[in-house]
Amino acid sequence: MKKIKLGVIYALPEKYATSIRIKNLTERLENVEIIKIQPNNWPNNLFGKILVIIKNCLKVLNPKFKPDVVYASAPLIASSIPAILAKKIKKIPLIIDWDDCFVDFSKYKPKPWNLCYWEYLAVKNADKVVVVSDKLKELAMFLGKKEEDIEYIPNGVDLNLFNPEKYKEDRIKIRKKYKIKDDEIVVGFVGNINDLGNNNFVGKDVVNCAIKLKKEGILDKFRFLIVGFGSGLNLFKDYVKKNEIKDRFIFTGYVKHEDIPKYISAMDVALIPVGKNFTDLTRSSCKLKEFMAMEKIVITVNFGSFKKETINGKYALLVDNNEDFHKILKMLDKHKYINKNLRNYIKQNYDYKILSERLENIIFEVVKNCKKCKF
Repeated sequence: MKKIKLGVIYALPEKYATSIRIKNLTERLENVEIIKIQPNNWPNNLFGKILVIIKNCLKVLNPKFKPDVVYASAPLIASSIPAILAKKIKKIPLIIDWDDCFVDFSKYKPKPWNLCYWEYLAVKNADKVVVVSDKLKELAMFLGKKEEDIEYIPNGVDLNLFNPEKYKEDRIKIRKKYKIKDDEIVVGFVGNINDLGNNNFVGKDVVNCAIKLKKEGILDKFRFLIVGFGSGLNLFKDYVKKNEIKDRFIFTGYVKHEDIPKYISAMDVALIPVGKNFTDLTRSSCKLKEFMAMEKIVITVNFGSFKKETINGKYALLVDNNEDFHKILKMLDKHKYINKNLRNYIKQNYDYKILSERLENIIFEVVKNCKKCKF
């Protein structure tokens, strides 16, 4: 059987969540030959970013770039602009992967000079739109896509990488490295720690949770393991120091994605703060499935895909707001169990192997419906 040639356009290097998703979905395809376009880095300066976009566009316009279908990420212009060029100039069928959105297009129609215009245009011009949430499906339909041209594929997890059986020794080593006592409950947080401005940063709710536990006199029962790096890390550390709880926090700094399961293995419970804003409503959490695949108790917010993907709290402990995390931790003894059904639930619904098979069916459908495709 002749393989379909799939042009996969990445906007970012492999360490970013969007790229990890696309890699896991496309590199498992059995009957598809991948033609990959991906930048080596994403510079901090504007000139460097423009250069990345131009390079991606030139690679698409290269006469040697002849895939049967293009698969590209919508939210970022380094992939959306080249994808539009492939569709408009080279007439290649386009599948857009929409995993994030910062602008509610049902309330705001972007102008050509707005960065989000290219995201908007990519979705409008796609033959198929793959979405990660009900909200994005709703937005795609608002932008004129028919329901049959929208496919739901949430973020998943690599079950081979995130396998608790592989990291039992790592749990012991990491807890020993950071001098974690056997009776201490390790509360984990994993993520990009960005500076949000106005003295705010990603993960501040985790510190606020610890502050509340301190006020109730029970903080000594816990250690907070913070796995991540970003522009807000120093703000995070300063806030911890200011509130005199430095001895309760462990900062790992940047950790490669393939090493994250080792640190999750050292945790007893994981916190996933949720902003309850429009963007959080459009997303599907990778970390949620990674924690659950590692059979960890997850505390998160009863909102958006977190509610849907945990079956209304059947597979996680849900709170109304981030401010309520400490309430669950206070009575953690009542909930301290390892739910063996967690991994089975993830395996049946969010294993990238299953999700990749779903994508392969979509690709074949697009090729089948393409009158100009020579396949």
